[in-house]
Amino acid sequence: MCGGTGGRRRRAWSKPGTRLTYAQRRTLALLMCASLAVVGVACGPTGSSPASTKQVLHLDWGSNPPDLNPITASDAISFNVLAQTMEGLTRIGIGGRLRPGIASRWSVSPGGTTYTFHLRRAVWRDGRPVTAADFRWAWLQALDPRNGSGYASQLHYLRGAHALLALHLPSRQAHPRTYAAAVARIPALQAAVGVRAVGSRTLVVKLSHPTPYWLALTALPVYDPAEVSKVTAWGMRNYGTGTAHLLSDGPFYVSTWKPAVALDLARNQRYWAASKVRLQAVDGVMVGDAATTVNLYRRGALDALIPSIPPQQAAQMRSLPGFHTQAAAAAMFIECNLKSGPLQNSLVRRALSLALDRTAFTHAVVGGAAQPAFAYTPPTIDYEPGKPFTNLVGHVLPVHAHPRRARAALAAGLKALGLHHLPTLTLMTYNVANGRQAASALTAFWRQNLGIDVRVQTVDPATELADVAAGRYQLALSGWGADYNDPTTFLNLWLAGASFNVTGWNDAAYAAELRRAETATGRARALQLAAAERRLLAALPVLPLYWPAQNWIARPDVHGLVMQLTGPGFYLRDVHLG
Repeated sequence: MCGGTGGRRRRAWSKPGTRLTYAQRRTLALLMCASLAVVGVACGPTGSSPASTKQVLHLDWGSNPPDLNPITASDAISFNVLAQTMEGLTRIGIGGRLRPGIASRWSVSPGGTTYTFHLRRAVWRDGRPVTAADFRWAWLQALDPRNGSGYASQLHYLRGAHALLALHLPSRQAHPRTYAAAVARIPALQAAVGVRAVGSRTLVVKLSHPTPYWLALTALPVYDPAEVSKVTAWGMRNYGTGTAHLLSDGPFYVSTWKPAVALDLARNQRYWAASKVRLQAVDGVMVGDAATTVNLYRRGALDALIPSIPPQQAAQMRSLPGFHTQAAAAAMFIECNLKSGPLQNSLVRRALSLALDRTAFTHAVVGGAAQPAFAYTPPTIDYEPGKPFTNLVGHVLPVHAHPRRARAALAAGLKALGLHHLPTLTLMTYNVANGRQAASALTAFWRQNLGIDVRVQTVDPATELADVAAGRYQLALSGWGADYNDPTTFLNLWLAGASFNVTGWNDAAYAAELRRAETATGRARALQLAAAERRLLAALPVLPLYWPAQNWIARPDVHGLVMQLTGPGFYLRDVHLG
């Protein structure tokens, strides 16, 4: 949801704001005329929509969505598409308010640990009913370690889910017997998870402890249902890979998908509230180059630039009607692979952090309303309504470089490692203009303030996601956008065993602070979470850089567009033109 410099949903590095729009964008070698041809409309004046009379919205997805399987999806672009085509128990409505989705109503037990959802008579696009069993099966598939769900950790609130999340699967080829023994445990562990289908339209969910913000999580894709018979027939590896292997119970379905070229949506006539959906279609291109998309918008070929415009382009558009900017609920940072040579030493990581001038970087590379990070969790996240969590954490990180302290920390780290010099490190980033610019600035700080050269490796989004997940990296530009308004949406990422913790950091005291916070309330809970964050900032498995802003624009005749600070970047269900 905001412009930045290349990363992932792990929200992505160009998408400040969550869910950011971390622009996991791949630059396409498209000429402007080719881009206009893909859009398929004539250029029109900046103030008018090219398709308002036909209720067809034109936009740029940014790049090809890597995974449209809600069970395994974890990137921002896939989330933005799934937010239009799928619907879970709840959905996000205008104003960011939680609304009933496939669940028409629900109740919560007095202790706050048991939720009973009553499903409406909704159907999949093929006409089959959406059942409670569809939800239960999809959630258990996400918890099955064989499926590699990037968002499975968001299900850890379910009673019994932790055992599945902690289940280690060894290599099937190297240790076939141990692998088979672990797999044999999965059915029993799944049966113990606190989710039960009572008939076809009642779902009972038991949480391990009261979690006031849990209900909002049910709007995330990992909580979506799955049509059991179809996904079983396709196989999990095929689900979400093309139009022949997609499901839809939401307002739209994917009508055309040409990877790296176009992804179009059409109104789902079987959606339970289809009569309230006014858009007939969404024509989506995958340009990805910010300057090109801005030109397309100015020429009238696009109706909106969402979920975020990079700051450099946003500066040119602030005076246009329909421009919006706001602080994003996101953080951009550098992930460190603690299993990679010298980065295992916290003093080496501290040296890299102290060498960075976060203020200069933010102003020169990001610009706009972005703010240099003096902590990790952004100020847009509250510990209580209207009370920013950063007020409790404090100003932990310097926002200006400290070369002398950086060099001293590096020398101490190298001595502890028994090294005389720092081996060459590699910084991975997306092969987009913003990502390359950010990497160039960061490596310049390290060269100037530490006297070291860091190599830059540029890759496409799919490669970055795969390599980082597999631990094939040393330093990686990344970011995270909040899934919900609570510090744990950021802090839980770095627990040992968490789906996104690919740094190799495992701190028992950090985990203990978060566990104690689970049973606390109010300010006492917030103080424990703040103590956990300060411990994270002392160890620095990630190096916070800045907190982005969210910039977006839509034509005056685009109405009902919902942009989010948390969760997927935007929803088109209530949009209409005219």
